[in-house]
Amino acid sequence: MTWVSGAALIYTQIAFMQKLSDIENGEVPSLAFLSFDGPLDGQSREQAIGTLARLDLINLHLVIGGSNLRKATEDLGLGFSHFQRNETSVISQRARHVYGSCAKLPKV
Repeated sequence: MTWVSGAALIYTQIAFMQKLSDIENGEVPSLAFLSFDGPLDGQSREQAIGTLARLDLINLHLVIGGSNLRKATEDLGLGFSHFQRNETSVISQRARHVYGSCAKLPKV
């Protein structure tokens, strides 16, 4: 793979992930009714489950995309700067604090 084709692959992956993120952001408001206390009727429950399933699938594709992006950058010999490694560490520690031990720390 040439450097140009590798860089094109990276930018294509970034664009794809941005589209997924946009779709995800469009789905979230449809769950606003869950912020109110009270029972859910069957149709609302089905709607919420469907939306959560779509969000779960989008997040799976974002994780896979992130892995592909990392692999593509490694294949080109690109890496994190010292500042980026430190920033990633801080963000990861915050995620672990908020989400618990299920938040997997990235390899940098």
